[in-house]
Amino acid sequence: MSGSYSDIQPQLRPRKGLAIASLLLGLISIPTLGLLGVGAITAIVLGVVAISRIKKEPAIYGGKGMAVAGIITSAVSLFFGIMAAVIMPLLLQGLQTGRESAAIQSLRIIHNSQALYKAKKGRFGTHKDLIEEGFLDPSYAEGIPTSNYIYTSAPEVTQDKYCVQATRRKPSVASRDFNVTEDGIIRFVESKTPRPVACGEGVPLAGAR
Repeated sequence: MSGSYSDIQPQLRPRKGLAIASLLLGLISIPTLGLLGVGAITAIVLGVVAISRIKKEPAIYGGKGMAVAGIITSAVSLFFGIMAAVIMPLLLQGLQTGRESAAIQSLRIIHNSQALYKAKKGRFGTHKDLIEEGFLDPSYAEGIPTSNYIYTSAPEVTQDKYCVQATRRKPSVASRDFNVTEDGIIRFVESKTPRPVACGEGVPLAGAR
């Protein structure tokens, strides 16, 4: 009989289960930014364990390339997931601050328009009055959101008094609502729920005259 027993002994296939699992989790973690961290960390652990077993028992375990790829993809997705978790709140805060700054600037414009209107008419006017005289842009008409704030003129507009309120369109827009009165001082109230700031109420905004 030719050949030896070893020649006919079936060749064992290397086990690649851990390496494959690491790679699959790593690939899934990329679009999901690390599956909130759990998937990416699990993939890294599986990849490290797979490589460790391959080094100790290369005849039994295989798939080193897949394990390395799983570790790399998971690490990248985990990095971007952490960056997103840090940057997103800062980005949202920046957007809210920008909207509040725009509202403050709009109230300054409205106050200047009121001053021009009074110089011409001898009294303050409503939004409609200012728009009709060309002192105020129509985008500030009653009830129309401008930069996510709604501007309303209090009904008690007289020769010597006026009040305009800038109210958030929804809570996620920012954290403050504002008003401005005939003295040119812009006041604000910080709250979770948007609400018009009553005329004369609120905290004076430094430098907002």
